[in-house]
Amino acid sequence: MITTTQQRRQSSILSSFLSSSASTSTSFTTPPIPVPIFLPFFSKGTKTATSLFSSSSSCSSSSTISTRLGRKITQYTIDDSICLPTKGITLKTSVHKACRSLDIYLDKKPSLPHTRDAFKVLLEMIEMNNDNNSNNNNSSSITTVYDGIVLDSGCGTGRSTKILARDIYPHHLVIGVDRSFSRLTKTKDNRQSLGADIDVDGNVDGDETYCQQISENAYLVRAELVEFWECCIDHGWTTLKITHHYMLYPNPYPTKKRLMQRWYAHPCFPLILKLNVETMVIRSNWEVYLDEFAAAIEMANDFYDHNNSTNFVGNDSDVSSWQGRTSSSSSSSSSSNNLALPYLSSAKVGPIERIDKSVALTNFEAKFDNVGESTYELILKRK
Repeated sequence: MITTTQQRRQSSILSSFLSSSASTSTSFTTPPIPVPIFLPFFSKGTKTATSLFSSSSSCSSSSTISTRLGRKITQYTIDDSICLPTKGITLKTSVHKACRSLDIYLDKKPSLPHTRDAFKVLLEMIEMNNDNNSNNNNSSSITTVYDGIVLDSGCGTGRSTKILARDIYPHHLVIGVDRSFSRLTKTKDNRQSLGADIDVDGNVDGDETYCQQISENAYLVRAELVEFWECCIDHGWTTLKITHHYMLYPNPYPTKKRLMQRWYAHPCFPLILKLNVETMVIRSNWEVYLDEFAAAIEMANDFYDHNNSTNFVGNDSDVSSWQGRTSSSSSSSSSSNNLALPYLSSAKVGPIERIDKSVALTNFEAKFDNVGESTYELILKRK
């Protein structure tokens, strides 16, 4: 729930924005040049106006640890002195464009055969393992052998994949995916998994495909994520089959120019929603990244909720429509086409600070924990 103080801040900001942009026309393809107002992304009252609208233009030394507004600042901290929160109109324009143009983007992006080849190999390996473990002569499907699939996107060295498979989801099939061969084969056990013949110069057995089973219920795959997600959808790995999707410490691209490389502003953002998983878990040490991810869910919901209106291209009056919304978002007739609606309630809750640091899922998380860097988690549950 948004507090009275937050409502006053948002009302004041919105009034300033509208009054300053009244004479500027707005279009979807060419947004107006906004005034230097940055819409806040509040999360459970953890930010203050000072931290959101910091006027400091210099960053503290990257090698020292200090305290700012009660929080420890480390060499890994991304704050407003490094990258300010995205303007609401800018983020909304990117999200709405992605929602409108997903099919065009997927049709025009380059085809990546090595990813689809790796997916085929993965299916064959899973089927073979299922047959070997089956007590009868009939092939067992994924849904009968496992409780579901856990997707670990951008798994890096596979540390998170191993922990998820061993300690958190021992009865699920856990699949770690990363684009980098060098990261996937960085650890000795990954190179030697099940006797894999690894060519350390760049390929597996002279091939670009890398797909290895690293434990009874875990696999690592070298693939481009967007193409791999397409394969999952094409194969029918949606709804109850992919139960969890982890995106742990994705590259935050903390510059304004690289906004569209962040997953929530990327042209493929609706594809992430189209996976229709039960639970998405996104972690970052940059809280703004998660705030904006949650805001993007609400903005996508707005787009799908109004996509029957030919004039809905992002009017100024809708800039704050994602902030503190309390009304239900779409009629039953159109809700099935709203990819964002299932996650809307969770998005409104926003990210929370990660308190339990007994287990570091990734190498980045371990580094952050070791120096006292704050980390955050956004959990989006389908309803």
